Amino acid sequence: MKHMPRSEFAELTRRIQQVVHDHMEASRQVAEVAVRQAFSTGGAVTRGSVAGRHVAAGRRRLPEEIADIGDKLYQLVCANPGERMAALASKLGTPATQLSRPMANLKESGRVRSVGQRHLTRYFPVAGSKSG
Repeated sequence: MKHMPRSEFAELTRRIQQVVHDHMEASRQVAEVAVRQAFSTGGAVTRGSVAGRHVAAGRRRLPEEIADIGDKLYQLVCANPGERMAALASKLGTPATQLSRPMANLKESGRVRSVGQRHLTRYFPVAGSKSG
């Protein structure tokens, strides 16, 4: 194996150090932007929007909030029978994950029925159920 001349080794070392320095600087700038954005939202870590409001990660919703979302969801199911959860969530402007509890409550109360499984599930209003 051939040895690298000292000058080439020094140049290679300098280049490696420059790449590491550039990477560290870019990472610092990205982190700085992320921190600035986090503090500009009032320090709240958010995970989506429910009824136009952000919900802090890990915060439990009040039963009244879930019922309110459920009523809006029921009205949407009545207006769009056979729609999937992703489409309903999109129309409400809410992540689908935020609708699982309100939908479960609607199904338990007999206001909504579902057909299909997993992401192919479609939701229908139950005939004769109270509308609100």
